[in-house]
Amino acid sequence: MSCKTNDEILKKEYLDYQFIKGMEMPKTDGYQYSEKCFLIYSQYKFLTEKIFKYDNGILKEYVYCGPEGPDVRDYNVEKYSKNKLIYSKQKLIENQDKLVFNKIEYYIKRRLKDTIVAENKEETILVIINAN
Repeated sequence: MSCKTNDEILKKEYLDYQFIKGMEMPKTDGYQYSEKCFLIYSQYKFLTEKIFKYDNGILKEYVYCGPEGPDVRDYNVEKYSKNKLIYSKQKLIENQDKLVFNKIEYYIKRRLKDTIVAENKEETILVIINAN
């Protein structure tokens, strides 16, 4: 008989979610960018740069957002360079105050229902967990 450690008990894995890279700011901040690239939640807004949408751990859609607005593409392995293929199958792991995506750790900064804001030294992310 084996015992689970506290880390294993607290660890959660997600397969249906949106992983968004970008920049968080107060909702009242003015910013010259396409309004379609902002996600609003609570008293904050998030300027999206890239969105990866996962269904059952498989990338279904990739969105790049520029000053002119979003460029939504269906994910097609044939159209993507080799470095993008690392995003094709992903499990998002939450372990206490950390998120792990593609072997990169992010520290959870804020949580609101199904939305998590996390960051590391290089970037800020917003994760929206899709309820099953």
